Amino acid sequence: MPRSLRIYLLACIVLAFGYLALHVGEPIRLNVGDAWSDASVTSSRLTLFRILGLTFSALAAWLLYDYARRVWNDTVAIIATALTTTSLLWTMFADSVHRPPVEHAACFLALWGVVRVLETEQRRHYLAVFAGSFVCFIAGANDWLFLPLGALFTIYVKRGHPFARGNLRVLVACTLGCALAFALRSSFAVHPSPWQLALDGRIASSFSAALRRYTMLMTPMVWITLAWAAWRAVRATSIKAAVEDGTTWMLVAAVVFAYLPFPRIGSGALRAQLVLPLYAIGTGLLVARLFESGRLRRALGVAWCVTAPVWGIWLMVSHPREVLDRDDVARTNEYLAKSDRNGFVFSNLLADGPLVAAFDRHGWSEQLTDLDVENAHLRMLEVFEVAGTDYAHAIIFTTPGSRFVERSIAQAMGRRMASADGWPYLVRGKVNRLIETYDERVMRTLKAVGATRVLHLSNFDVYRIDRATALDTSLRSLPVVQRIDFESPRAARHELLGWGEPVPPMESHGATSSIAGYATCRNPLAGGPNRCPVVDTAQGLDFLDVGGVSRADLVVRIESPCDQQLTITLDAPARVDVAINGTTVLTCGHAAWGSSSATVRVSQRDLRRGLNIISLDDVQVEPKTFRPQVKSVVIEPICEPPR
Repeated sequence: MPRSLRIYLLACIVLAFGYLALHVGEPIRLNVGDAWSDASVTSSRLTLFRILGLTFSALAAWLLYDYARRVWNDTVAIIATALTTTSLLWTMFADSVHRPPVEHAACFLALWGVVRVLETEQRRHYLAVFAGSFVCFIAGANDWLFLPLGALFTIYVKRGHPFARGNLRVLVACTLGCALAFALRSSFAVHPSPWQLALDGRIASSFSAALRRYTMLMTPMVWITLAWAAWRAVRATSIKAAVEDGTTWMLVAAVVFAYLPFPRIGSGALRAQLVLPLYAIGTGLLVARLFESGRLRRALGVAWCVTAPVWGIWLMVSHPREVLDRDDVARTNEYLAKSDRNGFVFSNLLADGPLVAAFDRHGWSEQLTDLDVENAHLRMLEVFEVAGTDYAHAIIFTTPGSRFVERSIAQAMGRRMASADGWPYLVRGKVNRLIETYDERVMRTLKAVGATRVLHLSNFDVYRIDRATALDTSLRSLPVVQRIDFESPRAARHELLGWGEPVPPMESHGATSSIAGYATCRNPLAGGPNRCPVVDTAQGLDFLDVGGVSRADLVVRIESPCDQQLTITLDAPARVDVAINGTTVLTCGHAAWGSSSATVRVSQRDLRRGLNIISLDDVQVEPKTFRPQVKSVVIEPICEPPR
């Protein structure tokens, strides 16, 4: 290798680590690496954890270099280290509090320990093999095939048959470390939340997107290296020749890893991590061969080494980094401490981790993205009921860059789009337009429920949504009617929660709606308003102690400032209690419920000018044999003549 090229590659390595070192003090990130896991530690310790992650990444780079130098040569080692540390795949996670830094450092510690054991037989190197294997497997288990194959390959090229008597001790040290890690893994491993796992499984990308992702995260030259490694494996004259080749074992690990079930579903970038050693070391071996050939091939090798680091560094430096400004977070938390006691917020940010870390609240995005804006108030009412609250807040991010990560891009697309899902850094304009279109849907939903902006900050706004306002905004065009006939489709605009179709064995004499019921917070805790705690589940956020009630709610508009006569007609006699705005006005003990119709006078004290909620409770004795079916509701003013 020319001396100038070696200095250049070392400078690229220093530049990559220098860039990362300049950003370790950033607050919670939104679009770098895995934003979800990056926010899994308290923000006050974030810088310390990033420094620790960067230290592990530096250790991994040194161990990779020394391992490759001892197994092959210095040229392969310096090229492999430079291509690894300057790739976008590496820099995205190098200072992360997530698994990759520790996992890579431990894996190459074990492989380096294998080489040193074969050279020195010293106990500390046996300890390095054991400790590296243990930490690698307990940190992630993504290298469950790469590490054993690497150990077997290293022993073979250094000492011959791996299972010869003189080589068994190093294999035992590696095996014990892996076995102990598997035994303790369930107790000590930190797993993603069920919701994160479900989302990662839902946005698994296509093969064409994966091809683009590998190109972006490494370089377009990755396919030359993979093709060369595959060609050499196919053309090998024997298994012995294939093993001695140096790239076949890494190719086997990558291919098997790509097709076998992933031990822990992760983002596409994390899944690509196992191809990185094959790309880096394989390229080093290929370029080293070019250096040993004629002048033209040597020039091609130099050009490859010069341009490959530029690809990753350019993508890394040109990427606009989005963070949660500390002052914005402090101001928002001050407001929420005074005005919000819920355990959740609505948001257009799919990554739940930053919201939990910054605001101590789970984020809920699904409720804001339904295309059926006309029924947005019904979705809000459902949330209010199960949470035991009458209001909620929404933290809405206003810059496309704040959602420029895999999960949010996939959510914004709504369908698979290989270019946006695979190499978003190369089609940034297209991805930003997708995110902006997604945000427009979110804003239409907020407008439909009458959300009020209470804070305007650098890259996000805070909105408040109230139950009464959501109803008034969504139903402002609801007319004043004296009769709601459930045989007419117009009755649907008056129905809120708990309505369903007629259920046998009752035979309906016409088109009616039955009291189907809905979920609500059964035993709200004191000190609300969000009195049913929010929890993570595989399907998304859910609330504890939620049960069903056999109730249906109806909304009517009343403008007359006087008493009202309420008449409810059922398809058949049933035991039903009636309440208006929470005040019971008719119980099942009323004599009129012996028939299918009942009438009651409602005092104006229990009424509101504008929207009023009529609740019908099915109080039949369990087990219930049918759902009460409502045919009509009539509400007429009873105004006393002036004296």
